[in-house]
Amino acid sequence: CGHHPLMRLVPGWLAVLLALPAQAGPIGYAQASGYFKKASRPTLYQPLNLLDGRDATAWCSPTSDPLGELLTFGFKGPARIEELKITTGNNFDENTFQTFSRAKKLQIKTAKGSQSITVLDQRGPQTIAFDPPLEGSRYTIEVLDHYPAEDLDQPVCLTDVIFVSEGKPLNGSWLTTRLKYDKSTAPLL
Repeated sequence: CGHHPLMRLVPGWLAVLLALPAQAGPIGYAQASGYFKKASRPTLYQPLNLLDGRDATAWCSPTSDPLGELLTFGFKGPARIEELKITTGNNFDENTFQTFSRAKKLQIKTAKGSQSITVLDQRGPQTIAFDPPLEGSRYTIEVLDHYPAEDLDQPVCLTDVIFVSEGKPLNGSWLTTRLKYDKSTAPLL
């Protein structure tokens, strides 16, 4: 039929290449402008805790006022996010959940825009769907409002932020052994 033999391979080869970006690059880092006990216990409330899908770890703001504190998440390539699964507060147990203040209203930003989201004052993951999906390789989250603890001086906490693309979580408990605190690079994965 006059077609070069390689031409028959190209469509399949292109399909493989095109399928790769759709899976979104793995999460590359989590950073925070600050966090609770950063100097004295640098890994206790570090931003990497937001990526591990575990109730035993949380990020908490340096003070009781989270405004202006930025959480930044980076992917190794463009990520199209349809959902966030957010666990607010310090969800280690019922006591820590009540002891610390809990994030209530958050703003998530990408280079292409921003969206405000509100979560309920309850333990466990809450799913926030985005329609249309958010797209970008860098996401910034700021806590705009919170549910105060009885002690108003307590920091504001978030336990997990799980990014979901094409129905698959891009971070979670399988990252636990790969999440490494490195003082020299600020907490990077």
